[in-house]
Amino acid sequence: MAIWGNKTREDEDTPLDATPAPASSNVGTGPAPRAITGGAARSGVTVIAAGAVVSGSISSGGDIQVDGVVQGDVRAETVTVGNGGAVEGSVTGTVATVRGKVTGNVTARSIQLAGTGAIAGDLTHAILVIEEGGAFEGRSKRLADPLADVPALPAAAAPAVSAPEPASALAGELGDGFVNS
Repeated sequence: MAIWGNKTREDEDTPLDATPAPASSNVGTGPAPRAITGGAARSGVTVIAAGAVVSGSISSGGDIQVDGVVQGDVRAETVTVGNGGAVEGSVTGTVATVRGKVTGNVTARSIQLAGTGAIAGDLTHAILVIEEGGAFEGRSKRLADPLADVPALPAAAAPAVSAPEPASALAGELGDGFVNS
């Protein structure tokens, strides 16, 4: 533990958790975490930064944090729309947390609409939490498994890496590197 700015080895190895604490005092009463099957680990967090505008749909086997604007559908294991974030399209995931604005339908097992959030669209969920101040205009439909008819997200694939071209192939394109006069 660090005291007065002195770093210890323990501090360097301890990862920082950027996930905010739950607003509810019912910590630990939610559903048990589910196991990841098939041996594939979840992807990392994809962040659409504040000020960024993405035109088109986004999907991920991991988590997506939207702090900018997405003009299209967003689909991931966990979707979080930050305070300044906006999605102009549908949101689909196991967990959807809306602190910003969603104009479109939201389908998730658990939907949390924060006090700063607004949703203009229909909600399909097993669990719905709307904090005081949260704005919702649309219909709400509770289902035991709202994702039953939604195709599974593809497993996170390793990034494609192509082999570099041999130097002999590049030599014909680039010449010998000398300027002839």
